Order: sequence, then C-alpha cells, then structure tokens
Amino acid sequence: MPLVLRQLKLTSSTDETNFEAILGGGSVLSIPFFQRPYKWQTARCYQLELDILRLVEGEDDVHFVGAIIMHQLPSGPAELAVDEIIDGQQRLTTVYLYLCAAIHALALAGEAEEAAQLFRRYIVTNVPTGRRSNLRLQPSGEDQGDLNVVIRELTTMRQLEPALVGTHINLLPSDERKHGRVETNYKRAKRFYRLQSAEGGSDRIREIYTALLQQLSVVVIDVNDPTNGPKIFDSLNSRQEPMTIGDLVRNDVFLRVALEDPEQAIEIDREAWQPFYSAFKTDSKDYFDAYFFPFGLIHEPNLRKSEVYPTLKREWGRMSPVEVIESLAVFQPDFLDLVIGGNRSEHAPSTVLRLDRLRRANLPASALPFLMQLSHAMRTGSVGVGHGDGILDVIDAFLTRRAICGFEPTGLHAVFKRLWLDCDNWYTPQRVAAEIKKHKTVSWPTDAEVSAAVLHRNLAGATIVPYLFQELDAVEGGAPGTVAFVERVLPEKPDDAWADFPEDQVATSRDVLANLVPLSTAPPQRALLEPFGEKRRRFADEPVFGSTLSLAAEVERWDAAAISERGRVLEARVLDRWPDAIG
Repeated sequence: MPLVLRQLKLTSSTDETNFEAILGGGSVLSIPFFQRPYKWQTARCYQLELDILRLVEGEDDVHFVGAIIMHQLPSGPAELAVDEIIDGQQRLTTVYLYLCAAIHALALAGEAEEAAQLFRRYIVTNVPTGRRSNLRLQPSGEDQGDLNVVIRELTTMRQLEPALVGTHINLLPSDERKHGRVETNYKRAKRFYRLQSAEGGSDRIREIYTALLQQLSVVVIDVNDPTNGPKIFDSLNSRQEPMTIGDLVRNDVFLRVALEDPEQAIEIDREAWQPFYSAFKTDSKDYFDAYFFPFGLIHEPNLRKSEVYPTLKREWGRMSPVEVIESLAVFQPDFLDLVIGGNRSEHAPSTVLRLDRLRRANLPASALPFLMQLSHAMRTGSVGVGHGDGILDVIDAFLTRRAICGFEPTGLHAVFKRLWLDCDNWYTPQRVAAEIKKHKTVSWPTDAEVSAAVLHRNLAGATIVPYLFQELDAVEGGAPGTVAFVERVLPEKPDDAWADFPEDQVATSRDVLANLVPLSTAPPQRALLEPFGEKRRRFADEPVFGSTLSLAAEVERWDAAAISERGRVLEARVLDRWPDAIG
C-alpha cells in the first residue's frame, strides 16, 4: 500500500521535525568515521518501545526525543547533500534499526512491496552522494561491519529479494564485524515486531513504523562549526548518552583527514588508532576514557577535567593524526602497567613488583600523573632503578599508612598533581618524602597513629586489608596470593558456639585486623559461625596464606588475649613493611 505520512509537532518552530523528514529527506546522514560506536543499552530500547506503543494506542499524539546536531559537508551540485551528525547518532541509529526491523517484519507478513518501498525511501538512496556507500545512515567505523550484516539480511530475504530487483545497494566500506549493539538492538527490534505482529498482523506493524517516522519529534540544529556541537548538545540533551573526553579526542584527531581523504582515514585507524585504542581494553573493563585526565595533568598540573580536551587540542596545533596519536601514546604503557598490571614498559623485575603493589593497593587516581612520569623516566633512563624503586616504596608507605588509619583521600590531588615539578629534577626517595610531608593538610601518619589503627580500628571490610595480608604473607620475591575472602575469626554476630567469649569484648574485638584472616577460597556462609575448633581445622587446610596456617597451628583458644597477642605481631610487621619514611 502507498505510504501516506504527515507531520505532528509540538511547536510551530521550523527547527522541529520528525524522522520521516530526516531519514527520507534530501541528504545522507553520516556519523564521523572515528566517533564513538553506537551503544544504546536494552533499557533505552525498552523505553523507546513503550513510547511508541503509547503513540500507537493514542495515549500521546507526539513524543519529543531531544535535539540532533549536524553539520552539512560540502557536496557537488549533482550529489545528494551529506549531513555529518555531531550529536544524536544514538537515536538516529536506533530509529534506523527499528525501520530495518519493520521492513523485515513486513516481508515475513507477505507485504513485500510495502517493505521494498520503505527500504528504497529510508534505507538507501539512488542519488549519487560522492561516497562509496548509498545507505541513508552511515555509522562510525566500528559499527559499519555490523550494519552491513543487517542490510545483507534484508536484501537476501527470499520474501523481499524479488521486490528489490533494480534497487541499487552499495554497502559500507568497512566490513569488520564487531558483534556490537547494532546487531544486538536490531535483533531486539525484530523480536518487538514479531510480538506486535502476532497481536495485530500487518496493520500493527504499519502503525508502529508510522509512529516511529511521524510522531517522534526532534529539533534539528545545523551548526556552522562542528566543534561547537558538543557544547550545544550538553545544554539540550542532558538525558542522552554523555560525550566523554575520549569521544572528543577521537572525533578531533581524525576530523580533517576523514573529510579530505576517507581512505587514508581508514588506514590510519587500522595502523595507528586501533593499536592505541584497543590496548586500553581488558575482558571486563575499558580504561580509555580514564587515561586523558592524568595525561592532561602531566602537561598542565592545574588543569580541571573540563579543560583537558581544549588544552590538548591547542597543543596539537597542526599536528597530523599520526603525530597526535604518537603524542597521546607517550605515557600509555606507564598508565596501563599501573591500572591493569603487566610490564609493557619493560621495567626491571624489582620495579614491576613495586608497580604491581600499588595497583593491588587500589592506587588512587590522583597519584597517576606523578607515577606515570616516574615510570616513563625510569624506562627512558633519566631516573635510575635504585632511586625509582625507592620512590615507589615511599608512595606505597604513604598511601598504605593513610589507608590503614582511614584517612580520607581528600587533598591527595593537591599533593600529586605538582609533585613531579616540586621535586625540581631531584628525584630521590628522600626528596619525594620531604615534598609530600610539606603538605600540612595531608597527613603522613605517624607510627603511633598506624599502631593504634592496627590494634583498635575497625578494619573489617576496608579495601586495604587484602593488600596488607598479601604483603605480610608474601615470601620475598614470590608472587602474592589472591585473597578471595577475609574472614572474621570471632564472627560478626557470634552465636551460642561463642558463649565463652565475653560479650562486653565482642564489639572491640570482632573488626580489628588481628581478628581477620585471609583465605584463598571463600567458605560457605554457614562456616562463618563455626566454633573456633572447627574454624581452626579449616584454616589448617589453607593452601596459600601462611598467616592463616600459623594461626591454626599455634593458637588453641581464640579469646581477647589471643587477639591482642596477634595484634602486636601484626603491628610490628606493618611498621617494618611500611616505615614512616625512607631514610
């Protein structure tokens, strides 16, 4: 059936429009090749589906989805205009995918001609664009391969392929499949249409895509200078996906070359950017965005987070994309060794051990600029291994003593952001300790304060405790064991099995360091209330931590005296391992 579309608006502004006008208009929508990938999560798609169903059911006439900011690129007089999407790719891509899913659903429902009409009007264009692909929406490089998969599925459907005969289709240039959110959300959209079609057949599909195109209202802003887009976006789209420093850096690095020579941009992405970018990713976390603030502070110690991108942009000047990437990568191995672990910097084993200690101690991010510079200076030879290792011991002692005492991290940023400059090219343990101790508002805990914390402070649940036991138990030169669980010997809420333990001493004994033991395997919940005799037998089987084995072998009765005696032993060992200062 022919498409009959109308426009519903909330205002009389000419800037307000709908997706029928955007996707079916006189331009191709191009997301910069190096912009962040599409990443709408399931919750956002679910909310969109609810909004669409409210429109279909007549509960709303129109639904406003925010602003889209674009910049029209130069084009020839015989070519279709190309609008570069500065902000708004998440909503545009989602609507495009739900249109693709509508076409798929219509074809399955026997409405191949209508599906083909939608495809030709909103998915591709037959007007020359000056680009390799004629898709109406051309996503960033990381999503192109996945969108090609979607388009191939549609064009090879046996129900739809005959109706698309004669339709010109050029897929996107990058065909590397990432199995990202594009594929995930397209599959979700197909399930949505399948469920809706089961209720209302082709008419229901038609109502949904009509609402999608006509009744989702959006304000389109065409900016003259694309670098102003994020500023406008932040004001209008506070509920949308936020722009990060990493997003801005990635967009800026390749903006000029992507416009002038897309083929060169693809090569730079493959040969330079991807090796740099992918190194920040682990199986469970992406550290890319976390890199830029400490990196910026190395260049300007008084920098605020909001100033990082503009400051870096000024420094780059007329540098080429490859030169920018090379400048960004200068401290990358140092950062990654500190936050992920490993030895990308090719340090001596003694230095690797000390860097890993800081990582396991949950190094505060405020210390990264100084430590990244120290690591870089050690691997380039401007600071020797002896002095460098000594400085790392100073930082370890300072941060660990503060964590034991429970001192808040407030003020550490002021200590570390200028510490490299404050040392004035005199990088020794003694100088670093002296510079830290100049900050009167950021205490270096005394031996008396550390002793009191070890003996009396509530340390159960403190994030520093696993690191303390790792270090106190580790054989010199050996690898530290992994603490899977820290158990209270005297339980948090002792039952009748602990009736002999004086009730008035429970509160002062159960959470101190001496009542805690490290375990390499978490015990069953019921084991936590066992009497000491049974716990002792279980502790005797601990395969990793010597302190737990010693307790099982040497202590026959667990009472306040045993806790006090173990506390004194731990106190001495802590003060020896993390001394007041490096002499």
